[in-house]
Amino acid sequence: MNDITGGDPNFFVRSNAHIDLSNAQVRDDGGRINGVADSMIYAAARFAAYFVRRSCKTREEMTTQMAAHSWRLTELFRECLEVNMRENLERFDEK
Repeated sequence: MNDITGGDPNFFVRSNAHIDLSNAQVRDDGGRINGVADSMIYAAARFAAYFVRRSCKTREEMTTQMAAHSWRLTELFRECLEVNMRENLERFDEK
């Protein structure tokens, strides 16, 4: 996987803040992790769509670039998911 951080020293500070929020929501929602996970995925997709809109200069550009952005973001998510799944598998017995 490419270095998703781009050398940004605040990358993990921001991502950990999102994870901490989700963990708190799981605790506050009686352990309903599925609903919290679904909400986080929806929020990530919604923000990604906003990011794509902001990165395009015109409606036409966004229209022609939607499939490429969707593919790139989906692949990035898949790569990140696979890395994190492997890390969780390695620590599985730690719970």
